[in-house]
Amino acid sequence: MTKKIIKHSLTVLAFFISFLALFSAKWYVDVFGQIGFRSVIFTLFSPMEGTANGIVNDWLLKGLLPALICAGLLCLFFFKTNIRKALKKAVCIILCICLWGYGIWVTQIPLYVSGLLTKTDIYDTQYVAPNKTKITFPENKQNLIYIFLESMETTYFSEQEGGGLNENVIPKLYSLANNNTNFSHNDGVGGWQFVTDTSWTTAAISAQTAGVALTLPLFDTVPPKDSNILPNITTINDILHQNGYNQTVMFGSKAGFGGKESYFKQHGVDKILDYTTAKTDGIIEDDYFVWWGMEDTYLFEYAKRELTALASKNKPFNFTMLTADTHHVAGYKCPKCENKFDAQYKNVLHCSSKQVSEFVDWIKAQPFYQNTTIVIVGDHCSMDAKFFKENMKPDYTRRVYNCIINPRITAQNPKNRTFTPMDLFPTTLAALGCKIEGERLGLGTNLFSNDKTLAETITLEKLNEELNKSSRYYKQNFIN
Repeated sequence: MTKKIIKHSLTVLAFFISFLALFSAKWYVDVFGQIGFRSVIFTLFSPMEGTANGIVNDWLLKGLLPALICAGLLCLFFFKTNIRKALKKAVCIILCICLWGYGIWVTQIPLYVSGLLTKTDIYDTQYVAPNKTKITFPENKQNLIYIFLESMETTYFSEQEGGGLNENVIPKLYSLANNNTNFSHNDGVGGWQFVTDTSWTTAAISAQTAGVALTLPLFDTVPPKDSNILPNITTINDILHQNGYNQTVMFGSKAGFGGKESYFKQHGVDKILDYTTAKTDGIIEDDYFVWWGMEDTYLFEYAKRELTALASKNKPFNFTMLTADTHHVAGYKCPKCENKFDAQYKNVLHCSSKQVSEFVDWIKAQPFYQNTTIVIVGDHCSMDAKFFKENMKPDYTRRVYNCIINPRITAQNPKNRTFTPMDLFPTTLAALGCKIEGERLGLGTNLFSNDKTLAETITLEKLNEELNKSSRYYKQNFIN
């Protein structure tokens, strides 16, 4: 009897896990899009503190619940019907294999496994170590304000302006990029397209600040709560720290989510402010929580306070922040958002565009602006797959937004470029007036120069292919 119970229990568990694999994979791709299996692992096993409740609830409704229902129905078929036992077994085994096969295929596990089993020498041959490269700062050092805009794309422009929508839902951001320095794939305002292992926030941050993709080996892709992400690499924050900069990073969510707090702490950042410190500092009430913590309205007010404090000190500063209102799914519609468009996400994007522009206007009115460069970039393409399916032509190539205001250098060739977020690493230092020997750092090239990027030299397709592979150099020099 006990043996029979164990056997039935294992059968029920097999059915449930198979359906859970199916519906969870479908849910992930529907919500996040095709962004690679490494991002799936990193997202699932990263510290989850501060995660928006809506995403978890959506998975419970569309991943866990249908898996329970379908597993229950299959159990009824298996245990209660009078069909021959051998036939029932065959049907169920085939079904479970198909369910697992679908989940494995749509989450791109074969591509991921292929990368684990093949080696690349791209880091051995192309990586330029910043700690071994001569970087000369100007005598009067320029302040840096680096604004990561969650999921901000050029796709949100109108088709006439090079975007993918019927109307421009981020006109203020378009104007900022059009009237300042914008690196583009065409003659207008543009950006960079998908790059392997840079398509989620932590990976996007490491790409832009360290010049590498977050291509972690299997067991390093599952970060424990206090994990070190690329502990041995040299980032822009390390370089600025060594050159006397006072550095603050600010989030509207809990900084620990996705390992971001650990990453910045180990690379020269002096202060990390987030949703938790905002309560301590009186920006929000102790029991306040919306979306990922606090909306961007409060974040910008918090940023103004911190920038004023940083500017009062007799040191150059780097202030980095990450917005959150435009995160999928559909963004967070705050009280400032207008109902100008037919979709919530469009209204949220429009509101974000306006708030960023107002924040830039505030910065320009401050005494420190004359010696300050502002970098405004999307972290990665949005993962709101449903929005793009409903609002964009399927053959449109999406790209990430970028804009640099008040750089100390003029770009020689900013248009019709093929580039990646890794190029932002040396480009940002160049914008501060730094001279970089050889114009390259990490896998990135200074876009203000006329030198070709790695994507232009070996093609973006080849670069993406190599970044998916395993690298002994990467593990030995950046992780171990």
